[in-house]
Amino acid sequence: MSLEAEILALEAKPLLGPSLLEVTEALARCKRHIQAHTPNHVAARVLMLEARVRCVDPSRDTSTFLSGAELWARGHGLTRTAERLRLMWCTVVAHQNVHAIPPNVLRSTIEYAREDGALEPEWRIAEASAATGDSLRLLQEALAHLISPERDQERLAVWVQMAAIHHDGGDISGAIEHLKSGLNIADKYNDVSHQETLHAMLSQLYLSQGQAESARPHLIRALNLADDQNNDLAIVIHSTLLCAMMIGEADWKQASTTASHLATAAVKRENWLALADAHLTQATCLFESGQVAPAIHLLVQQVFGMADFATHAAINLLKGRLVEIRHIIGGIDFDAHFEAAVAQEKKGS
Repeated sequence: MSLEAEILALEAKPLLGPSLLEVTEALARCKRHIQAHTPNHVAARVLMLEARVRCVDPSRDTSTFLSGAELWARGHGLTRTAERLRLMWCTVVAHQNVHAIPPNVLRSTIEYAREDGALEPEWRIAEASAATGDSLRLLQEALAHLISPERDQERLAVWVQMAAIHHDGGDISGAIEHLKSGLNIADKYNDVSHQETLHAMLSQLYLSQGQAESARPHLIRALNLADDQNNDLAIVIHSTLLCAMMIGEADWKQASTTASHLATAAVKRENWLALADAHLTQATCLFESGQVAPAIHLLVQQVFGMADFATHAAINLLKGRLVEIRHIIGGIDFDAHFEAAVAQEKKGS
């Protein structure tokens, strides 16, 4: 397959899920085949493809890359490519700091794109990202131009951006519906990263409305997807919320199981407060299930076990729960259980 043929095939792929991985790997091969004699328009297509891949999940250096790519394109007389890269730069930078875009740069770029007629979704997304009063209208219009499958990643991003605007305007129902539209696209391509993010966002919106019953399945799904990606940070975040929800619903069995999940991720992250929270959840489940002695023993065990590596704040959380239990059951009963647990831990050590 020729370089141009491979580029054409890659340009037709959506930048989501396994397809994104395929494009990323193939893009590296294409870049290696760029030579000094490669026609500028071919090199520009490879550059644009890399720019699109980088914009899927922008990092700190994405804006720098886009600026450099724009300068290369402009220096080789590829004006439309340069203007498209500048619009992408405006969009990325606006999401980081809307005031970092010089107004004259955005205005002149949009004017060119409107006259050119070939960058209809790009200029609307860029202008909407600059927090104009017409952002929702512009994004809705952009969706009408993002109709081919290879633009589905951009469609998803637009749905999420529209959801944020609805949320900021107090329209939570509208935000939920737009996130669900984005989730449908992520589901279509089995894009687990976007699925996890969108399920987590939906759970937060439902919780903000006091709809814990609606939030729970999204949060559970987000946790499972984070687990699939070995994303321990996300596991800590999602399982911490789930533990609190499950305790509030007196679902002791599921809360304890989720706390075990939290504990494993917390150790990997060396997040000792989260580890303490996991043990607090397990102890609460035992205590509320009538297993007072095991609950006290667990807390004492963890106070001893975490003493060599955890922060004082984490250990103090465990000690604080012991004090609460003593207040609830009374000093005589508590002291008997506590002394037995301490003796067992000292014997074991």
